[in-house]
Amino acid sequence: MKVSPKIGSLREHEFFVSQEHCIDFDGISILATPHLLWEMEHCALDLLQESLEEGELSLGVQVDLEHRSMAIELDHVICTAKVVHREGPLVTFHIAAEVNGKCLSQGLHKRRVVDRAGVKSRLESLRMSNLENQ
Repeated sequence: MKVSPKIGSLREHEFFVSQEHCIDFDGISILATPHLLWEMEHCALDLLQESLEEGELSLGVQVDLEHRSMAIELDHVICTAKVVHREGPLVTFHIAAEVNGKCLSQGLHKRRVVDRAGVKSRLESLRMSNLENQ
């Protein structure tokens, strides 16, 4: 990393819930947890991206998420990611989402900074192994 992100660094991301983000619950479209997690994780990813050097990328390695409320189609959701701890290549974020001023979800997310070429090599090995086993 060029410079490790400072503790307290914050990123915000907003989106409107659309039908493609939802599951159907008795005729009401409710924001699906996997999509909410995707939005929150990308908030952390974007924050960390600013600190990466060429040839580096970050991989999500842990998520501990509490889904506390519901959001429905057309709701405006605000996601935040805040750096709360860092140790070498491992960065921990407090991630949260709110809708209408209420906490929708919150938790911790860890990302590890790794060498892009090493990941690409491992992925290619996996792909080749899968092709051989078909």
